Amino acid sequence: MLGTPRTVLAVLATALLLSSCTGGSDSSDSPDEPDASSSLAPEERPPGKAEAVESGLGVDGQRAVGVAVVQNQSSTDGQSIRVDFAFQTKAGRTVTTVSRSASFADSDQSLVVVGQADLTGLDAKVAAVDVSVTVTNADVVPLAAGLKVTGGKVADTKAGPTATFTVVNESEDDLVAGALAVACRNARGSIIGGGFASVPALEPGERLMVRAGDLVLSGPAERCSASPASA
Repeated sequence: MLGTPRTVLAVLATALLLSSCTGGSDSSDSPDEPDASSSLAPEERPPGKAEAVESGLGVDGQRAVGVAVVQNQSSTDGQSIRVDFAFQTKAGRTVTTVSRSASFADSDQSLVVVGQADLTGLDAKVAAVDVSVTVTNADVVPLAAGLKVTGGKVADTKAGPTATFTVVNESEDDLVAGALAVACRNARGSIIGGGFASVPALEPGERLMVRAGDLVLSGPAERCSASPASA
């Protein structure tokens, strides 16, 4: 029986020596080295999910507002989103676009988001609005997470239709001044426009009544709803 040539044995020995020096093909993970897939930066994590479940349009002269009710459909408590409003003609041609940002506080929360467009100088009549929602970050919690909003009764005033809300700071921290995004509905429950209402700084537990005037509506409003708006 022929023996193994010394040259081959020398090559095998060298290979084994190099393998022992470099750790060989052992793929076991060291407890001090976390799996790279579990150490992704927030901006690299898979995005959450949010959807516009309702939308509507308000037009008043040279102003138009697109209104969307956006629902957080992921298990993430804090998500920031961008809502794009494309104001269109009856034929579906986009006349102008507006983008707004908003942030969820809870995983099952719905937010009102309003985008307002100036139609001055445009030679087309806006008849519809197309809404798209993009989740931009799954780790942002809004500053107004503790703001509770109730009410929404609409009354006609000298300045036009006005919606009245009660806001309460239910958190243990001061809330900086901000705004509400307002959605208004007709008697059939369809969104027909909206606007904004200013909210002053609130101390913990403070309750205040705020009014949303200068609303942009496409018809008589029966009732309005609102949620904190991002700057």
